[in-house]
Amino acid sequence: MDDEIALIDVGSNSVRMLWGRQGTLRAKTIVTTQLSEGLDRTGVLNPDAMARTAEAIRTLADRARAEGAREVRAFATEAVRAAKNGAEFCALTREVSGVSIDVIDGETEARCGFSGAGSPANGTVAVLDIGGASVELVVGEASPEYARSLPIGVVRMKERYRGEIGAFEAEIGALLDGFCPVPPFGALIGIGGTPTTAVAMARGFEAYDPEQVHGSVLTLADVERVQRECAALTTDELTAKYPTLVRRRAEVIPYGMTVLAGIMKKFGKDELIVSETDNLEGYRILKGF
Repeated sequence: MDDEIALIDVGSNSVRMLWGRQGTLRAKTIVTTQLSEGLDRTGVLNPDAMARTAEAIRTLADRARAEGAREVRAFATEAVRAAKNGAEFCALTREVSGVSIDVIDGETEARCGFSGAGSPANGTVAVLDIGGASVELVVGEASPEYARSLPIGVVRMKERYRGEIGAFEAEIGALLDGFCPVPPFGALIGIGGTPTTAVAMARGFEAYDPEQVHGSVLTLADVERVQRECAALTTDELTAKYPTLVRRRAEVIPYGMTVLAGIMKKFGKDELIVSETDNLEGYRILKGF
């Protein structure tokens, strides 16, 4: 198999692409499309969300091909697997971009995150991935011993609670009971847009820098401070204050920070290690290319 492959993660909130020769990262790109917009209420992907996401996939795939990628692959997570019209979206994407989508189940998604995060800490660790439609938690040492996915992603929760972030904060502990019982673990590792955005906000980055984000440690105090600010400010105020925060991410970051703080408190963790590598790298590892 040629190793010049572009891989696209069709997430519930963002579309992200990783490509390059194996071991040499050529590009990692993100476009926030909120594919899962309306899914919690209707059970289907809405036409506008499907169209803008398919177009984002086309744009990324065309870019990779123009720069030399010989193959483009894609996988999708909770939004597509949960939607009644997920197959329709996959067909639209194939028609628009020529890219076929592998729709993976929740446990596979969790295992991808665990593999992609690598081993930034010794012993048994937990890897947390807060997505747009679901949240995954995986515990293990060399390999996963526990993996679970809950349908409480940030876009879903924004729509379910209709801006009432206080109500979500009051109920997050009970919602996270769906993970229990969880095996004992040492370090908590965060992957995906919520923890990486939290680092950029907590550190006051003027521009997003993956090298500064990867391996960063956030304390519970850091997370709670950003959580309070996200709850207090409007979307416009957040994007004005934080240059790294795009509007669609700003709309859901209060919910992501609530989940992140809730997980840390529920499992008694004062620190979170943030990984820039995630289920994109993990899918590539698990599929062997």
